[in-house]
Amino acid sequence: MSRIIDPHSLAETLSGIISEKHQISKLYVDLTIGKLYRVKTGGHLDFGGSEFEAGSLEPCLPVKKEPEDSYGWWELHEGYFLIEYNEHFRLPENRIAIVQPHSHLLASGCSHITLTTPVIDNDFRVPLWIPKIGIHIKENARVSSAMILEF
Repeated sequence: MSRIIDPHSLAETLSGIISEKHQISKLYVDLTIGKLYRVKTGGHLDFGGSEFEAGSLEPCLPVKKEPEDSYGWWELHEGYFLIEYNEHFRLPENRIAIVQPHSHLLASGCSHITLTTPVIDNDFRVPLWIPKIGIHIKENARVSSAMILEF
């Protein structure tokens, strides 16, 4: 049987939190966007992995609306992107994170796949789908929520 872990108890395995007050609730840790990449070309997949080649990525840089602004915005148009989070954690073998789109991302017409993983680190990226209408995302915006399960 599995149980949901109280996110407040993750201090030893979670780093990069911007604001515990805004990101940690009874069930979830909200994950914030740290970096964003546009997927430029597809990769190559084979059975054994010897011919694997990742798709090429182009970093997307946020733009400040005013020079004195502390944070910039990504103005995104239709396409596939990869999110890299500010937060990082490695869970013990008996725990996994279920990472799903934040409700605000969904309410904006965008989405990403739901993932189950024991690791969210510097190499962890989640595919983000942007529809034709596009979206503006501010640096450090909450884009995903992670629920931690122990089994």
